[in-house]
Amino acid sequence: MLPSSQVEKNDRSLIFTGFVTSVPTTIYAEVGALWEISWIENMLDMNNAKEEMNYDIAKVNF
Repeated sequence: MLPSSQVEKNDRSLIFTGFVTSVPTTIYAEVGALWEISWIENMLDMNNAKEEMNYDIAKVNF
């Protein structure tokens, strides 16, 4: 949804909404939309989150 480089720069101008095709698609879409609005409206504390995000990305993309 959000590149870790944007977190580092605190750039809230771009979010990628994903397309998930599965049974709970509506739940994923709702949770994703809520998170995205929270990010854009600066309601999330993302201090020092870039390292954690990169670690999670590396675990998935091993």
